[in-house]
Amino acid sequence: MSIMSSKVGLYSTLVLIGLLALSTFIAPVKAERPVSRYSLEAYTPVERALTIEETVFQNEDGESVRGEKGFMTVPEIRGAEQTRDLRIAFIRVKAQTENPAPPVVLLHGGPSENGIVESRSKRINVLTQMQDVADLILIDGRGLGLSTPTLKCKIEEPRLVFDFEQMREMYEQEGRECRDYWQQKGITLDGYNPLALADDVADLMVSLGYDKFSVMGNSYGAYWSISLAKRHPDLIHRIAISGIFGLDGSFNLPSDAQSAFDDLLTRLEETEAVEDLFGDRGIKTAFADVMNRLAENPVSVDVELFGEKETLTFDPETLARILYFAEATQHRQGATQLPLLIYALDNGAYEGLAKLLIRRMENKIDENPLYHGLSSVSIICNQVNSPEFLQDFERAQTAPVEAVWAGQVMKKRNAAYACDEVGYPKIDADWASGFTSDIPVLAAIGSFDGNTPPQGAFRSLSNFTNVKSIVFEGGGHRHKEFEKLWPELAEYRQQFFAGAELDGVPDRVELPEIEAGSLNWFLRFLFSIGLGNFVLGWI
Repeated sequence: MSIMSSKVGLYSTLVLIGLLALSTFIAPVKAERPVSRYSLEAYTPVERALTIEETVFQNEDGESVRGEKGFMTVPEIRGAEQTRDLRIAFIRVKAQTENPAPPVVLLHGGPSENGIVESRSKRINVLTQMQDVADLILIDGRGLGLSTPTLKCKIEEPRLVFDFEQMREMYEQEGRECRDYWQQKGITLDGYNPLALADDVADLMVSLGYDKFSVMGNSYGAYWSISLAKRHPDLIHRIAISGIFGLDGSFNLPSDAQSAFDDLLTRLEETEAVEDLFGDRGIKTAFADVMNRLAENPVSVDVELFGEKETLTFDPETLARILYFAEATQHRQGATQLPLLIYALDNGAYEGLAKLLIRRMENKIDENPLYHGLSSVSIICNQVNSPEFLQDFERAQTAPVEAVWAGQVMKKRNAAYACDEVGYPKIDADWASGFTSDIPVLAAIGSFDGNTPPQGAFRSLSNFTNVKSIVFEGGGHRHKEFEKLWPELAEYRQQFFAGAELDGVPDRVELPEIEAGSLNWFLRFLFSIGLGNFVLGWI
Protein backbone atom coordinates (compact mmCIF):
# COMPACT_ATOMS: atom_id res chain seq x y z
CA MET A 1 0.00 0.00 0.00
CA SER A 2 1.22 3.50 -0.74
CA ILE A 3 0.76 6.82 1.01
CA MET A 4 1.30 8.66 -2.26
CA SER A 5 -1.00 10.08 -4.85
CA SER A 6 -1.45 7.74 -7.80
CA LYS A 7 0.75 9.76 -10.16
CA VAL A 8 3.90 10.21 -8.09
CA GLY A 9 6.09 8.32 -5.63
CA LEU A 10 6.82 9.72 -2.21
CA TYR A 11 10.44 10.55 -2.87
CA SER A 12 12.73 10.45 -5.86
CA THR A 13 15.48 7.90 -5.72
CA LEU A 14 18.24 9.66 -3.83
CA VAL A 15 21.59 9.70 -5.56
CA LEU A 16 24.23 8.96 -2.91
CA ILE A 17 27.39 9.94 -4.72
CA GLY A 18 27.22 11.80 -7.98
CA LEU A 19 28.02 15.12 -9.51
CA LEU A 20 26.53 17.99 -7.53
CA ALA A 21 24.92 20.89 -9.29
CA LEU A 22 27.64 22.65 -11.20
CA SER A 23 26.07 25.96 -10.29
CA THR A 24 25.84 25.15 -6.60
CA PHE A 25 29.04 23.89 -5.09
CA ILE A 26 31.90 24.85 -7.38
CA ALA A 27 34.21 27.25 -5.57
CA PRO A 28 36.81 29.61 -7.00
CA VAL A 29 40.04 27.95 -8.02
CA LYS A 30 43.22 28.75 -6.11
CA ALA A 31 46.51 29.95 -7.50
CA GLU A 32 48.52 27.00 -6.17
CA ARG A 33 46.92 24.54 -8.57
CA PRO A 34 49.12 23.68 -11.56
CA VAL A 35 48.27 25.61 -14.70
CA SER A 36 47.07 23.49 -17.60
CA ARG A 37 49.23 23.28 -20.70
CA TYR A 38 46.08 23.61 -22.82
CA SER A 39 46.34 26.96 -24.58
CA LEU A 40 43.76 29.76 -24.68
CA GLU A 41 45.24 30.91 -27.98
CA ALA A 42 42.94 30.70 -31.00
CA TYR A 43 42.68 27.20 -32.42
CA THR A 44 41.90 26.42 -36.06
CA PRO A 45 40.12 23.07 -36.35
CA VAL A 46 41.66 20.40 -38.52
CA GLU A 47 40.45 17.22 -40.17
CA ARG A 48 41.01 14.17 -37.99
CA ALA A 49 40.94 10.45 -38.71
CA LEU A 50 37.40 9.05 -38.55
CA THR A 51 36.08 5.51 -38.28
CA ILE A 52 32.39 5.30 -39.21
CA GLU A 53 29.96 2.42 -39.61
CA GLU A 54 26.31 2.36 -40.55
CA THR A 55 24.04 1.40 -37.66
CA VAL A 56 20.35 0.78 -37.07
CA PHE A 57 19.35 2.20 -33.70
CA GLN A 58 16.40 0.34 -32.22
CA ASN A 59 14.51 0.71 -28.96
CA GLU A 60 12.59 -1.88 -26.94
CA ASP A 61 9.34 -1.00 -28.71
CA GLY A 62 10.78 -2.00 -32.08
CA GLU A 63 11.08 1.56 -33.37
CA SER A 64 14.25 2.14 -35.33
CA VAL A 65 16.21 4.68 -37.32
CA ARG A 66 19.20 4.25 -39.58
CA GLY A 67 22.29 6.27 -38.83
CA GLU A 68 26.02 6.17 -38.27
CA LYS A 69 28.17 5.54 -35.22
CA GLY A 70 31.83 6.42 -35.28
CA PHE A 71 35.01 7.54 -33.57
CA MET A 72 37.37 10.45 -34.16
CA THR A 73 41.04 10.33 -33.14
CA VAL A 74 42.32 13.50 -31.45
CA PRO A 75 45.41 14.41 -29.39
CA GLU A 76 44.96 14.57 -25.65
CA ILE A 77 46.67 18.00 -25.61
CA ARG A 78 46.56 19.96 -28.85
CA GLY A 79 49.87 21.61 -29.69
CA ALA A 80 51.96 19.43 -27.39
CA GLU A 81 55.02 17.79 -28.93
CA GLN A 82 54.33 14.49 -27.24
CA THR A 83 50.79 13.51 -26.35
CA ARG A 84 48.65 10.41 -26.53
CA ASP A 85 45.63 9.90 -28.80
CA LEU A 86 42.02 9.77 -27.63
CA ARG A 87 38.94 8.41 -29.40
CA ILE A 88 35.82 10.58 -29.37
CA ALA A 89 32.54 8.72 -29.95
CA PHE A 90 29.71 10.21 -32.00
CA ILE A 91 26.44 9.41 -33.76
CA ARG A 92 25.04 10.98 -36.92
CA VAL A 93 21.45 10.72 -38.18
CA LYS A 94 21.04 12.43 -41.54
CA ALA A 95 18.21 14.74 -42.51
CA GLN A 96 15.33 13.48 -44.65
CA THR A 97 14.97 16.65 -46.69
CA GLU A 98 16.45 17.86 -49.97
CA ASN A 99 17.69 21.19 -48.63
CA PRO A 100 18.78 20.66 -45.04
CA ALA A 101 19.78 23.50 -42.75
CA PRO A 102 23.26 23.47 -41.20
CA PRO A 103 23.66 20.36 -39.02
CA VAL A 104 22.75 20.41 -35.34
CA VAL A 105 25.06 19.05 -32.63
CA LEU A 106 23.34 17.84 -29.45
CA LEU A 107 25.67 18.31 -26.47
CA HIS A 108 25.09 16.35 -23.29
CA GLY A 109 24.79 17.67 -19.76
CA GLY A 110 26.62 16.58 -16.65
CA PRO A 111 29.40 16.23 -17.78
CA SER A 112 27.73 12.82 -17.81
CA GLU A 113 29.58 9.59 -17.16
CA ASN A 114 27.10 7.86 -19.47
CA GLY A 115 27.52 10.43 -22.19
CA ILE A 116 25.02 11.26 -24.86
CA VAL A 117 25.78 8.39 -27.25
CA GLU A 118 25.35 5.60 -24.77
CA SER A 119 22.37 7.05 -22.92
CA ARG A 120 20.35 8.19 -25.94
CA SER A 121 21.22 5.88 -28.79
CA LYS A 122 18.04 3.89 -28.13
CA ARG A 123 15.82 6.92 -27.59
CA ILE A 124 14.53 7.10 -31.12
CA ASN A 125 12.63 10.36 -30.63
CA VAL A 126 15.88 12.09 -29.71
CA LEU A 127 17.64 10.74 -32.77
CA THR A 128 14.84 11.66 -35.18
CA GLN A 129 13.90 15.09 -33.80
CA MET A 130 15.79 16.98 -36.52
CA GLN A 131 15.25 14.75 -39.56
CA ASP A 132 12.88 17.24 -41.22
CA VAL A 133 15.40 20.05 -40.78
CA ALA A 134 19.04 19.03 -40.57
CA ASP A 135 21.57 16.31 -39.86
CA LEU A 136 21.80 15.56 -36.14
CA ILE A 137 25.12 14.73 -34.50
CA LEU A 138 25.55 13.48 -30.93
CA ILE A 139 28.98 13.42 -29.32
CA ASP A 140 30.45 11.97 -26.13
CA GLY A 141 32.84 14.25 -24.31
CA ARG A 142 36.43 13.11 -23.96
CA GLY A 143 36.84 10.60 -21.16
CA LEU A 144 33.06 10.09 -21.02
CA GLY A 145 30.47 7.66 -22.35
CA LEU A 146 31.79 5.59 -25.24
CA SER A 147 34.79 7.86 -25.83
CA THR A 148 38.04 6.16 -24.84
CA PRO A 149 39.75 5.98 -22.52
CA THR A 150 36.80 6.44 -20.17
CA LEU A 151 38.33 8.00 -17.07
CA LYS A 152 36.35 6.58 -14.19
CA CYS A 153 37.04 4.39 -11.17
CA LYS A 154 34.53 2.09 -9.50
CA ILE A 155 33.61 2.92 -5.90
CA GLU A 156 33.83 -0.36 -4.01
CA GLU A 157 32.54 0.85 -0.63
CA PRO A 158 29.77 3.46 -0.96
CA ARG A 159 29.46 5.82 1.97
CA LEU A 160 26.67 7.96 3.34
CA VAL A 161 27.99 11.47 2.94
CA PHE A 162 25.94 14.64 3.31
CA ASP A 163 28.27 16.64 5.57
CA PHE A 164 30.10 19.14 3.39
CA GLU A 165 33.58 18.66 4.82
CA GLN A 166 33.25 14.88 4.74
CA MET A 167 32.07 15.17 1.14
CA ARG A 168 35.14 17.20 0.23
CA GLU A 169 37.41 14.69 1.97
CA MET A 170 35.69 11.84 0.14
CA TYR A 171 36.22 13.49 -3.24
CA GLU A 172 39.82 14.23 -2.34
CA GLN A 173 40.55 10.59 -1.49
CA GLU A 174 38.66 9.20 -4.48
CA GLY A 175 40.13 11.84 -6.78
CA ARG A 176 43.73 11.16 -5.75
CA GLU A 177 43.32 7.40 -6.12
CA CYS A 178 41.60 7.67 -9.50
CA ARG A 179 44.10 10.27 -10.73
CA ASP A 180 47.06 8.09 -9.72
CA TYR A 181 45.50 5.05 -11.41
CA TRP A 182 45.01 6.82 -14.73
CA GLN A 183 48.27 8.71 -14.64
CA GLN A 184 50.07 5.37 -14.33
CA LYS A 185 48.36 4.49 -17.60
CA GLY A 186 49.73 7.63 -19.24
CA ILE A 187 46.82 10.08 -19.21
CA THR A 188 47.43 13.80 -18.66
CA LEU A 189 44.69 15.78 -16.96
CA ASP A 190 45.77 18.98 -18.75
CA GLY A 191 43.58 17.84 -21.64
CA TYR A 192 40.25 17.51 -19.80
CA ASN A 193 38.63 20.94 -19.71
CA PRO A 194 35.98 23.04 -21.52
CA LEU A 195 38.44 24.29 -24.15
CA ALA A 196 39.33 20.76 -25.22
CA LEU A 197 35.64 19.78 -25.38
CA ALA A 198 34.88 22.75 -27.65
CA ASP A 199 37.84 21.97 -29.90
CA ASP A 200 36.75 18.33 -30.17
CA VAL A 201 33.36 19.38 -31.54
CA ALA A 202 34.97 21.80 -34.00
CA ASP A 203 37.39 19.12 -35.24
CA LEU A 204 34.59 16.58 -35.63
CA MET A 205 32.36 18.86 -37.67
CA VAL A 206 35.21 19.90 -39.99
CA SER A 207 36.19 16.23 -40.35
CA LEU A 208 32.60 15.37 -41.31
CA GLY A 209 32.72 18.02 -44.03
CA TYR A 210 30.66 20.82 -42.48
CA ASP A 211 31.70 24.46 -42.50
CA LYS A 212 28.84 25.72 -40.31
CA PHE A 213 26.69 24.05 -37.63
CA SER A 214 24.22 24.75 -34.83
CA VAL A 215 24.39 23.48 -31.26
CA MET A 216 21.85 22.70 -28.57
CA GLY A 217 22.13 21.48 -25.00
CA ASN A 218 20.76 21.53 -21.48
CA SER A 219 22.73 22.33 -18.30
CA TYR A 220 26.39 21.53 -18.99
CA GLY A 221 25.34 21.18 -22.63
CA ALA A 222 24.46 24.90 -22.46
CA TYR A 223 27.85 25.76 -21.01
CA TRP A 224 29.48 23.67 -23.74
CA SER A 225 27.42 25.50 -26.38
CA ILE A 226 28.46 28.91 -25.06
CA SER A 227 32.07 27.70 -24.98
CA LEU A 228 31.83 26.91 -28.68
CA ALA A 229 30.33 30.33 -29.39
CA LYS A 230 33.35 31.98 -27.80
CA ARG A 231 36.00 29.54 -28.99
CA HIS A 232 34.78 28.99 -32.59
CA PRO A 233 32.28 31.76 -33.39
CA ASP A 234 32.75 31.55 -37.17
CA LEU A 235 31.55 27.94 -37.19
CA ILE A 236 28.33 28.41 -35.21
CA HIS A 237 25.04 29.02 -37.04
CA ARG A 238 22.54 29.06 -34.16
CA ILE A 239 22.26 28.01 -30.49
CA ALA A 240 19.28 26.56 -28.58
CA ILE A 241 19.91 26.03 -24.87
CA SER A 242 18.18 25.50 -21.53
CA GLY A 243 19.31 25.09 -17.92
CA ILE A 244 21.73 27.90 -18.70
CA PHE A 245 24.93 28.92 -16.99
CA GLY A 246 27.79 30.58 -18.75
CA LEU A 247 31.54 30.94 -18.75
CA ASP A 248 31.51 33.46 -15.92
CA GLY A 249 29.54 33.01 -12.72
CA SER A 250 29.37 29.22 -13.00
CA PHE A 251 27.98 28.94 -9.50
CA ASN A 252 24.98 30.69 -8.02
CA LEU A 253 24.73 33.75 -5.89
CA PRO A 254 22.63 32.93 -2.80
CA SER A 255 19.96 35.40 -3.89
CA ASP A 256 19.56 33.56 -7.20
CA ALA A 257 18.87 30.25 -5.51
CA GLN A 258 16.59 31.80 -2.91
CA SER A 259 14.45 33.47 -5.57
CA ALA A 260 14.05 30.18 -7.44
CA PHE A 261 13.13 28.31 -4.25
CA ASP A 262 10.63 30.99 -3.24
CA ASP A 263 9.04 30.70 -6.68
CA LEU A 264 8.67 26.93 -6.23
CA LEU A 265 7.17 27.16 -2.73
CA THR A 266 4.76 29.90 -3.85
CA ARG A 267 3.49 27.68 -6.67
CA LEU A 268 3.16 24.66 -4.39
CA GLU A 269 1.32 26.70 -1.77
CA GLU A 270 -1.42 27.41 -4.29
CA THR A 271 -2.21 23.72 -4.85
CA GLU A 272 -5.06 21.89 -3.14
CA ALA A 273 -2.81 19.02 -2.04
CA VAL A 274 -0.44 21.36 -0.19
CA GLU A 275 -3.33 23.21 1.41
CA ASP A 276 -4.63 19.87 2.70
CA LEU A 277 -1.23 19.09 4.23
CA PHE A 278 -0.40 22.43 5.84
CA GLY A 279 -3.67 24.38 6.06
CA ASP A 280 -3.52 28.12 6.72
CA ARG A 281 -0.01 27.74 8.12
CA GLY A 282 1.37 27.10 4.64
CA ILE A 283 4.36 25.18 3.36
CA LYS A 284 6.71 28.17 3.58
CA THR A 285 6.11 28.60 7.30
CA ALA A 286 6.34 24.85 7.90
CA PHE A 287 9.68 24.64 6.10
CA ALA A 288 11.06 27.66 7.97
CA ASP A 289 9.98 26.08 11.26
CA VAL A 290 11.76 22.83 10.38
CA MET A 291 14.97 24.66 9.47
CA ASN A 292 14.88 26.81 12.62
CA ARG A 293 14.27 23.80 14.88
CA LEU A 294 17.15 21.90 13.30
CA ALA A 295 19.43 24.92 13.65
CA GLU A 296 18.82 24.88 17.41
CA ASN A 297 18.64 21.11 17.89
CA PRO A 298 20.03 18.89 15.08
CA VAL A 299 18.61 15.38 15.00
CA SER A 300 20.92 12.36 14.57
CA VAL A 301 19.65 9.01 13.34
CA ASP A 302 21.58 5.73 13.28
CA VAL A 303 21.21 3.83 10.01
CA GLU A 304 22.92 1.04 8.10
CA LEU A 305 24.16 1.28 4.51
CA PHE A 306 25.00 -2.14 3.08
CA GLY A 307 25.47 -3.47 6.61
CA GLU A 308 27.81 -0.66 7.71
CA LYS A 309 26.56 1.52 10.56
CA GLU A 310 26.32 5.21 9.77
CA THR A 311 24.91 8.31 11.45
CA LEU A 312 22.78 10.77 9.52
CA THR A 313 22.52 14.11 11.28
CA PHE A 314 19.68 16.35 10.18
CA ASP A 315 20.72 19.99 10.41
CA PRO A 316 19.79 22.87 8.05
CA GLU A 317 22.85 22.43 5.87
CA THR A 318 22.43 18.66 5.56
CA LEU A 319 18.71 18.95 4.93
CA ALA A 320 19.29 21.47 2.14
CA ARG A 321 21.70 19.01 0.55
CA ILE A 322 19.22 16.14 0.91
CA LEU A 323 16.55 18.19 -0.83
CA TYR A 324 18.99 18.83 -3.65
CA PHE A 325 20.04 15.18 -3.98
CA ALA A 326 16.37 14.17 -4.00
CA GLU A 327 15.93 16.58 -6.94
CA ALA A 328 13.09 18.23 -5.05
CA THR A 329 14.23 21.76 -5.88
CA GLN A 330 15.17 21.44 -9.54
CA HIS A 331 12.52 19.58 -11.53
CA ARG A 332 8.75 19.41 -11.61
CA GLN A 333 8.82 15.66 -11.06
CA GLY A 334 10.91 16.03 -7.91
CA ALA A 335 8.98 19.10 -6.78
CA THR A 336 5.76 17.09 -6.64
CA GLN A 337 7.26 15.25 -3.68
CA LEU A 338 8.72 18.21 -1.79
CA PRO A 339 5.54 18.88 0.26
CA LEU A 340 5.45 15.27 1.49
CA LEU A 341 9.08 15.42 2.48
CA ILE A 342 8.60 18.69 4.38
CA TYR A 343 5.44 17.30 5.98
CA ALA A 344 7.30 14.24 7.28
CA LEU A 345 10.08 16.41 8.71
CA ASP A 346 7.63 18.87 10.22
CA ASN A 347 6.02 15.96 12.07
CA GLY A 348 9.34 14.67 13.40
CA ALA A 349 9.57 11.48 11.31
CA TYR A 350 13.36 11.71 10.99
CA GLU A 351 14.11 8.06 11.68
CA GLY A 352 11.55 6.80 9.18
CA LEU A 353 12.72 9.28 6.56
CA ALA A 354 16.38 8.34 7.04
CA LYS A 355 15.67 4.64 6.69
CA LEU A 356 13.48 5.21 3.65
CA LEU A 357 16.28 7.19 2.01
CA ILE A 358 18.77 4.43 2.77
CA ARG A 359 16.51 1.79 1.22
CA ARG A 360 16.18 3.87 -1.93
CA MET A 361 19.94 4.41 -2.04
CA GLU A 362 20.72 0.73 -1.72
CA ASN A 363 18.24 -0.18 -4.46
CA LYS A 364 19.73 2.46 -6.76
CA ILE A 365 23.31 1.35 -6.11
CA ASP A 366 22.36 -2.29 -6.67
CA GLU A 367 21.04 -1.32 -10.11
CA ASN A 368 23.88 1.03 -11.05
CA PRO A 369 27.35 0.67 -9.50
CA LEU A 370 28.94 3.96 -8.47
CA TYR A 371 32.00 5.43 -10.13
CA HIS A 372 34.29 8.38 -9.53
CA GLY A 373 34.43 10.26 -12.82
CA LEU A 374 37.90 11.74 -13.19
CA SER A 375 37.19 13.42 -16.53
CA SER A 376 33.90 14.88 -15.25
CA VAL A 377 35.49 16.37 -12.15
CA SER A 378 38.48 17.73 -14.06
CA ILE A 379 36.12 19.49 -16.48
CA ILE A 380 34.02 20.85 -13.62
CA CYS A 381 37.09 22.09 -11.74
CA ASN A 382 37.99 24.12 -14.83
CA GLN A 383 34.92 26.33 -14.74
CA VAL A 384 36.81 29.47 -13.80
CA ASN A 385 35.29 32.80 -12.82
CA SER A 386 36.22 36.43 -13.35
CA PRO A 387 37.51 38.63 -10.50
CA GLU A 388 34.39 40.81 -10.86
CA PHE A 389 32.04 37.90 -10.26
CA LEU A 390 34.13 36.61 -7.35
CA GLN A 391 33.85 40.04 -5.70
CA ASP A 392 30.06 39.81 -5.97
CA PHE A 393 30.18 36.31 -4.54
CA GLU A 394 32.37 37.47 -1.63
CA ARG A 395 29.85 40.20 -0.81
CA ALA A 396 27.02 37.68 -0.95
CA GLN A 397 28.87 35.45 1.49
CA THR A 398 29.38 38.13 4.09
CA ALA A 399 25.81 39.44 3.90
CA PRO A 400 23.41 38.41 6.71
CA VAL A 401 21.64 35.12 6.06
CA GLU A 402 17.91 35.64 6.29
CA ALA A 403 16.78 32.89 3.95
CA VAL A 404 16.25 29.39 5.30
CA TRP A 405 17.29 27.80 2.03
CA ALA A 406 19.98 29.66 0.15
CA GLY A 407 22.15 30.43 3.14
CA GLN A 408 22.53 26.74 3.95
CA VAL A 409 24.06 25.68 0.66
CA MET A 410 24.96 28.53 -1.63
CA LYS A 411 27.34 30.30 0.73
CA LYS A 412 29.85 27.46 0.84
CA ARG A 413 33.24 28.45 -0.51
CA ASN A 414 35.01 25.11 -0.04
CA ALA A 415 35.44 23.15 -3.23
CA ALA A 416 33.33 20.02 -2.82
CA TYR A 417 35.41 18.24 -5.42
CA ALA A 418 38.75 19.07 -3.75
CA CYS A 419 39.95 20.61 -7.00
CA ASP A 420 43.01 22.18 -5.43
CA GLU A 421 43.90 19.30 -3.14
CA VAL A 422 43.79 16.70 -5.91
CA GLY A 423 45.64 19.04 -8.28
CA TYR A 424 43.46 19.15 -11.38
CA PRO A 425 45.36 21.50 -13.75
CA LYS A 426 43.43 24.72 -14.28
CA ILE A 427 42.99 26.64 -17.49
CA ASP A 428 43.77 30.34 -17.46
CA ALA A 429 41.12 32.42 -15.68
CA ASP A 430 40.93 34.70 -18.73
CA TRP A 431 38.66 32.06 -20.21
CA ALA A 432 35.87 33.58 -18.09
CA SER A 433 36.38 37.07 -19.51
CA GLY A 434 33.46 38.60 -21.34
CA PHE A 435 32.81 38.41 -25.05
CA THR A 436 30.11 39.65 -27.39
CA SER A 437 28.39 37.51 -29.99
CA ASP A 438 25.62 38.13 -32.52
CA ILE A 439 24.95 34.38 -32.98
CA PRO A 440 21.14 33.89 -32.65
CA VAL A 441 20.17 32.14 -29.42
CA LEU A 442 16.89 30.47 -28.41
CA ALA A 443 16.87 30.16 -24.59
CA ALA A 444 14.41 28.20 -22.42
CA ILE A 445 14.45 29.15 -18.72
CA GLY A 446 12.59 27.56 -15.80
CA SER A 447 11.20 29.96 -13.19
CA PHE A 448 12.16 27.74 -10.23
CA ASP A 449 15.24 26.08 -11.70
CA GLY A 450 17.30 25.32 -8.58
CA ASN A 451 20.37 24.37 -10.61
CA THR A 452 20.60 27.36 -12.93
CA PRO A 453 18.16 30.02 -11.67
CA PRO A 454 16.72 32.63 -14.05
CA GLN A 455 18.92 35.49 -12.78
CA GLY A 456 22.06 33.49 -13.53
CA ALA A 457 20.70 32.42 -16.91
CA PHE A 458 20.11 36.03 -17.95
CA ARG A 459 23.62 36.96 -16.81
CA SER A 460 24.99 34.19 -19.00
CA LEU A 461 22.93 35.37 -21.98
CA SER A 462 24.17 38.95 -21.66
CA ASN A 463 27.12 38.09 -23.91
CA PHE A 464 24.72 37.61 -26.83
CA THR A 465 23.02 40.44 -28.70
CA ASN A 466 20.40 38.35 -30.52
CA VAL A 467 18.51 36.30 -27.93
CA LYS A 468 14.95 35.00 -27.83
CA SER A 469 14.21 33.89 -24.25
CA ILE A 470 11.17 31.96 -23.08
CA VAL A 471 10.60 31.82 -19.31
CA PHE A 472 8.55 28.78 -18.35
CA GLU A 473 6.54 29.78 -15.31
CA GLY A 474 6.41 26.69 -13.11
CA GLY A 475 9.33 25.12 -14.93
CA GLY A 476 12.53 23.65 -13.49
CA HIS A 477 15.84 22.53 -14.93
CA ARG A 478 14.74 19.85 -17.41
CA HIS A 479 13.97 20.94 -20.94
CA LYS A 480 12.13 17.64 -21.49
CA GLU A 481 9.48 18.82 -19.02
CA PHE A 482 9.03 22.03 -21.03
CA GLU A 483 8.53 20.10 -24.25
CA LYS A 484 6.12 17.61 -22.70
CA LEU A 485 3.88 20.34 -21.30
CA TRP A 486 4.36 22.83 -24.18
CA PRO A 487 5.07 20.85 -27.39
CA GLU A 488 5.34 24.09 -29.33
CA LEU A 489 8.89 24.46 -28.01
CA ALA A 490 10.15 21.57 -30.14
CA GLU A 491 8.35 22.99 -33.18
CA TYR A 492 9.78 26.47 -32.67
CA ARG A 493 13.26 25.03 -32.18
CA GLN A 494 13.06 23.25 -35.52
CA GLN A 495 11.95 26.48 -37.21
CA PHE A 496 14.75 28.34 -35.46
CA PHE A 497 17.46 25.94 -36.65
CA ALA A 498 15.99 26.16 -40.16
CA GLY A 499 16.71 29.90 -40.08
CA ALA A 500 13.27 31.35 -39.27
CA GLU A 501 12.74 34.47 -37.17
CA LEU A 502 10.69 33.78 -34.04
CA ASP A 503 8.87 37.07 -33.62
CA GLY A 504 5.61 35.39 -32.60
CA VAL A 505 7.06 33.26 -29.80
CA PRO A 506 5.89 34.34 -26.33
CA ASP A 507 8.34 35.64 -23.74
CA ARG A 508 6.63 33.63 -21.00
CA VAL A 509 4.66 30.39 -20.91
CA GLU A 510 2.54 29.44 -17.90
CA LEU A 511 2.83 25.69 -17.33
CA PRO A 512 0.06 23.69 -15.62
CA GLU A 513 -0.12 23.57 -11.84
CA ILE A 514 2.40 21.22 -10.21
CA GLU A 515 0.60 18.03 -9.14
CA ALA A 516 1.91 17.79 -5.59
CA GLY A 517 1.72 14.47 -3.75
CA SER A 518 -0.87 14.18 -1.00
CA LEU A 519 -1.86 12.06 2.02
CA ASN A 520 -5.33 10.93 2.94
CA TRP A 521 -6.85 12.03 6.27
CA PHE A 522 -6.02 8.77 8.06
CA LEU A 523 -2.32 8.90 7.25
CA ARG A 524 -2.19 12.58 8.21
CA PHE A 525 -3.76 11.55 11.53
CA LEU A 526 -1.06 8.91 12.08
CA PHE A 527 1.63 11.51 11.48
CA SER A 528 -0.08 13.94 13.85
CA ILE A 529 0.02 11.44 16.76
CA GLY A 530 3.69 10.65 16.27
CA LEU A 531 3.44 7.54 14.09
CA GLY A 532 5.11 9.04 11.03
CA ASN A 533 8.15 6.78 11.42
CA PHE A 534 5.82 3.77 11.32
CA VAL A 535 4.12 5.04 8.16
CA LEU A 536 7.42 5.65 6.38
CA GLY A 537 8.70 2.24 7.38
CA TRP A 538 5.53 0.65 6.01
CA ILE A 539 5.98 1.69 2.39
